[in-house]
Amino acid sequence: MTTIHHNTRKATDISLAKRQISPASHRAVLAGEITLQAARDLGRDGAPPAADATDGPGTATQISRESSGTDDAHTPPRPVSRISKDDKTQECWCGCEELTSPNRKWRPGHDQRAKGIIRRAIKEGKVGELSPQLRDYGAERGLLDV
Repeated sequence: MTTIHHNTRKATDISLAKRQISPASHRAVLAGEITLQAARDLGRDGAPPAADATDGPGTATQISRESSGTDDAHTPPRPVSRISKDDKTQECWCGCEELTSPNRKWRPGHDQRAKGIIRRAIKEGKVGELSPQLRDYGAERGLLDV
């Protein structure tokens, strides 16, 4: 095994990270089989002549994973977004007109604000002026007699 200069090793690692060279070219440069410039000339999809055939872009006889419907057991799971497409933001139920987090009724702490609004409406006799959401919340929490 040929030793290479530490700066060449670093530049080779960076070229691989930036997808300027293929993994097979990366190994060949580190093994001293080709130069870094030769690996860059081959590009991301190129492979040095002595590289393994499995590291390149593939041959025409190989079937891609998307096209093979029977290879589900070997297909890695696809990442799932933490926020579903069905998640919807809405205006806060307290009436502040701020948008909530997905699938939430309230901004943080605004449920307590709503309880205060409901209690003041009861005290002042203005329960009829409450929004339908506040009336439902008051009935759910036992603040209103519905």
